[in-house]
Amino acid sequence: MAGLNIAKRKPTERFLYGYYKAELLHCSHRLAIPIVEDKGLDSLVSLHFGSAPYFAFMDVEEGQIVGSYVKANEGKNLFHKKGIQTANILIEENVTAVLAGSIGEGQFHILGDKLIQIYSLQIYENKRGG
Repeated sequence: MAGLNIAKRKPTERFLYGYYKAELLHCSHRLAIPIVEDKGLDSLVSLHFGSAPYFAFMDVEEGQIVGSYVKANEGKNLFHKKGIQTANILIEENVTAVLAGSIGEGQFHILGDKLIQIYSLQIYENKRGG
């Protein structure tokens, strides 16, 4: 299963205190992060934007999480244009920023046309020698 267990750090904490903290510190955002399970902020992050089963939404003000919820991705089961449908769902949810591992060209432009910021999720796997 694609994803990263971030139970040690919730996706919002990883987002806010990691790579993007300076940019989000003094702003208000509604963030969307694709996830593979509905466990709230303790969910596994999905590496695939359009086929992610769920999205975690976080309302952030001045660098603090003030609200969050999970919503099923209704576009995930489509055979064609699932990423387009997913992008439209995020627009309907008034998202201002997306954190995603992989996003297609169509959805990239749809979100960008609505001035939604897109941040690349970089996963570093811990590989053990054996």
